[in-house]
Amino acid sequence: MSDLVSQPRPRVAVIDYGMGNLRSVSRALMAVGADAYLAAQPKDAEKADAVVSDMAHNLTGITDVDAVRMSELIQMVFEFCQKNLKPHGSLVCKAFHGSGFSQTKKMFKDHFDYSKEIKPDASR
Repeated sequence: MSDLVSQPRPRVAVIDYGMGNLRSVSRALMAVGADAYLAAQPKDAEKADAVVSDMAHNLTGITDVDAVRMSELIQMVFEFCQKNLKPHGSLVCKAFHGSGFSQTKKMFKDHFDYSKEIKPDASR
């Protein structure tokens, strides 16, 4: 007979920036066992185990402009995580390839214990 070991559910803050279908994201995370919730204010995500950000700006079609704007959003989320994530916490965010992408990857590798780039099949 084996003993069952119960681990606490990870607390996941989904950043609510006023757009998108974030409730679906939260429900999907809860379906896999996370304690997911929408965080509209920085104080709502204090000491989260993980932060999920699906933020993206409106694309202009000008590659260099879009890359800079995306890098700025990622930097904001990164700084948010530095202040609010628990030690060894996780960040999942959207990023576009373009100028600044290699610097973003390096920033994540330098700060997080593990960093992985995933490109969905449906992306361009």
